[in-house]
Amino acid sequence: MNWKKGTLGASGILVLVILIGLMLRTPITTLPLMLGDLANKLEVSKSSLGILTTLPLIMFMLFSSVASTILKKWGFKKSLLGTLAILLVGSLLRLIVTMPTMIIGTSLIGMGIAYLNVYMPSFVTAYFPSNIGLYTSVYTFSMMFGVALFNVITAPIMVWDGWWSMLIVFAITPLLALIIWLFLMPHLSEEIHEPQVEVKKEAMSNDQIWVNKKAWAFLIMFGSQSILNYTFTAWMPSLMAYH
Repeated sequence: MNWKKGTLGASGILVLVILIGLMLRTPITTLPLMLGDLANKLEVSKSSLGILTTLPLIMFMLFSSVASTILKKWGFKKSLLGTLAILLVGSLLRLIVTMPTMIIGTSLIGMGIAYLNVYMPSFVTAYFPSNIGLYTSVYTFSMMFGVALFNVITAPIMVWDGWWSMLIVFAITPLLALIIWLFLMPHLSEEIHEPQVEVKKEAMSNDQIWVNKKAWAFLIMFGSQSILNYTFTAWMPSLMAYH
């Protein structure tokens, strides 16, 4: 079956894109809403759990730069399969509520999201070459909508069935994405062979990037944006609860 000719395959790809979009931020942004209950369970202070909101950002920094190398070596299908497996393992580890498992699980989730941040534009370009704008909008909207949705439903779910139930939801999402990808893989060709960035290697080396004024402008602008966003995400729920 060629997914381009089958409604089922095309629908599966669309659902996969939405599920991945939902996972790109929510495991990080929703956790601060549960820090109080988590701190009580672990018998530690809430401030000591700030590491759980910092670790994913460290993983972004460490692993985003190697994502294209893995993509080149393994091919897209295996790379995405491995990344979804990493997300699932990280989410399952967080169901075992101990400090080591929470730290390891959160680190794996951060690593998986770092890879997906790089893979998704390539995914859209490879499998939707004539609808890049549309499907880029789908997964970016899913990412933003997921943050808003999970922030809204977390408190009611915690009241109804306890905070641990949200960790189960975070494990179900990558599980569904992994199952769908396993179903789709045999019907998809390996579209990606060489990342497009390779073409421009001669134009600008890594050393030249560090002395490029435009690169520094982008770094400062987006870095500041991320600092503000993740700082508010990590501490605003605690500040609101305090007041």
